[in-house]
This record gives sequence, C-alpha cells and structure tokens, in this order.
Amino acid sequence: MNKLLLILTLFLISCDNELASENVPEVVKKGLADQFPDVRILEWEAVDQFYIAEFNINNIPYEVKLNRDGKIMMYKYDIMESELPQAVRATISKEYSEVPIANTEILHHKGNKYYQVAFDGESRDYWLVFSKDGQRLDQPEYMK
Repeated sequence: MNKLLLILTLFLISCDNELASENVPEVVKKGLADQFPDVRILEWEAVDQFYIAEFNINNIPYEVKLNRDGKIMMYKYDIMESELPQAVRATISKEYSEVPIANTEILHHKGNKYYQVAFDGESRDYWLVFSKDGQRLDQPEYMK
C-alpha cells in the first residue's frame, strides 16, 4: 500500500519541476498532439525521465505522462462518481461506504483502464485503484 501511495504521489503532485513549453522537446510535444490535438497545455513538468502535461478538455482536467521519445505512457482524467463502472460502485458501497469520496479518475495504461478513487479519510486522504470488474488492485500494471 505504501508503494502505491508513493507512486501515485509522484505522478500526481507537482514537484516544482515545471518547464516552459520551449524547454520541452518537439518530439514530446508531437507525441502529445498526435493523441490530443488542439489542446492548450496549462503546465509541463519533468519528473525523472518523463514529461507530464496538464490541460483541460471540456473543463475536465487531464494529465498525460510521456517518455523522452514522445510515447504516451499513461494518461488520466477526472470523472464523476456516477461514471464509475457499476462493479466498482458496488465494491465501494460494500467495503468503503463509511468514507466519503473526494475524487474519481480513469487512468489509461497500455490499453487498460484503471479507476482511481480518492477517499476523504479522517486523518488523511488516500487513493485506491480498482479494475473495471470492481477488484481492488494493490499493484496495478502501471505501477510495476
């Protein structure tokens, strides 16, 4: 669980690694534009050997993680709780009904969808990851 939180924190939190657009390699910008044309990037970051682009589509926040060659490694965006698959909602209702949900997201990685749910815990917030069929994933593929 600690490894899961650490990886999500590194992916999601701004680490003062912001880059001006002119400092992002063209191949990385092109890789993003190939899948997400006509978006206006709000922020670029460099984290380890990756670039993270943040932007909005129809007022929905997106984050995209690209490698140095411009290949999209994963991307995520916010969704409404009602947009979670029924199986995920059922698991949450059964096992986590006492904890309010703070945020829900879909994360795409290698053709798979993962559902990330932030819970508003009493002492701290925490994220859990679910598969489409409602299974909680402690070690999803994108964290290996």
